Amino acid sequence: IDTPFAQADFVEILPVIGAMAAGALCFALILGIALWILRLTSQAGMIDAASRLDAGQKVSFGEAMRAGWSKIWNMIALDLLLFGVVFLFIIHFMLLMAGTVGGSVAAAAAGGAGSGQDFANLAGPLMALGGGLVGLICCLICGFFILFILVSVISTFAQRAIVLEDRGVIEAIKRAWEVIRANLGEVIILLLLFLALGIIVGLITAAVALPVGALAVMPGAARLMSGEALSGLDVFLMVVGGLALVVIVAAIRSFYTAFESSAYTLAFQEFTDKNLPPQDLVSEKLPPTE
Repeated sequence: IDTPFAQADFVEILPVIGAMAAGALCFALILGIALWILRLTSQAGMIDAASRLDAGQKVSFGEAMRAGWSKIWNMIALDLLLFGVVFLFIIHFMLLMAGTVGGSVAAAAAGGAGSGQDFANLAGPLMALGGGLVGLICCLICGFFILFILVSVISTFAQRAIVLEDRGVIEAIKRAWEVIRANLGEVIILLLLFLALGIIVGLITAAVALPVGALAVMPGAARLMSGEALSGLDVFLMVVGGLALVVIVAAIRSFYTAFESSAYTLAFQEFTDKNLPPQDLVSEKLPPTE
């Protein structure tokens, strides 16, 4: 009796599977790039809109998006320069560490084999090496986490320098660093406040999303666990519940992101404005008018 799916059949459809996987990968890559560009455009648009609304102007959604799109190339270059370099550095360091660890283990095993030692005698040194590497990796993870926070803060203020002060990428990074250095205490307080607020928003999101997800999934899951087939109502609840879950989470995150972006924009303006000389001193330096 012929098997319903032989190895020859798998070999024949393997190119089709490979083509589908490559197509899915290309689609995911294109979609990711499009969403990344949309995110940067929205961020620049929110920065411009927050500044103009604070000045008492009226801004429409289309005007904000056009303002964001006008700065998109500098926003892309800033992201690539800051986060791209950090990502490449982390990958390079991980590869270097993997090569070092592999070389150390191979050298220890070769030395033990050459001296006639049993592998059990090498267990102690290898465990010590592993413990030291674990400690080093933990320290490096903490260091990379601090570096990522620093880069994120620089990127946040550099984006505002690009949009609000029309600076280039390198000038915006320098400007962001100047603002952060001159207002380090206030920046740290902002980070701590938004860290606490992010935790609260995450808890609120979970408190809202978990019941919705449970109501959408539990009837179908209970039916499957009892050995029954899914009904049309179960599928409907899963689809509607999943869509509702996505909408709820996206709405909460959108409000939080807009609030955070507006707060950083107003903080940047406050930090840069307070470095200007007082108005009365400026008036005293002006030549008298006849």
